[in-house]
Amino acid sequence: LSYFYLQKILTLMLKDSSRFRMIAQRAVLRYALFSLVIFGAWGLSFSGYSQTAEQNRKMARIEASYLTHLTKYIQWDSSTKKNGVKIIIHGDDPYKFYESLKYAIEVSSGGERIADFEIMHFTNDQTDLALKNIKEGFQILVLTKKSFLTAEDLDKIESKGLIVVHGEQLFDNTNAPIAFQYSQNRVRLLIDRKLLNQGGIRVSSKLANLRNAVIFVDK
Repeated sequence: LSYFYLQKILTLMLKDSSRFRMIAQRAVLRYALFSLVIFGAWGLSFSGYSQTAEQNRKMARIEASYLTHLTKYIQWDSSTKKNGVKIIIHGDDPYKFYESLKYAIEVSSGGERIADFEIMHFTNDQTDLALKNIKEGFQILVLTKKSFLTAEDLDKIESKGLIVVHGEQLFDNTNAPIAFQYSQNRVRLLIDRKLLNQGGIRVSSKLANLRNAVIFVDK
């Protein structure tokens, strides 16, 4: 009798154990599928972020190249030629425009031309220091996409040199003569030649030949 009951108890234990293993396996499977979905979605999100960041870095390199070529078409006065071209970049720069510009100018002349430029970069946290240097004079002021300077700020400094902004909104609402325009993953320079002339900045007519990179407008 005792053997009969012992056998029954063992059978029930085995059934419960089998049922427990099945429940545990299902739980593990659900967790694995849930983890796969979560990490898969995160991976796609991170991939999209990386692609956007790399695209922005590429745009920054193109902008730096355009600005480097632009400096070759500007007819600088004797004082600027003697003291060098002062370029001030303002705004946070996660896509390394500042580094790209220094590299582009250096490469464009085999390392010789970089000595003719003084390139300064100030983040948004350094705005007061940036404005101090801007007031002392500059040849080119470039606002990054992340710059906190507004149209009202530019109204106070726009006559001191050439201002380059990002986007058509700031371009249209200020007297900045040059802007980087973005359209279908392309970068172009918008240039108001009349404003350039009013600021006393002379640009070579050969710049008009760069039709794929430059658009002349009349604001």
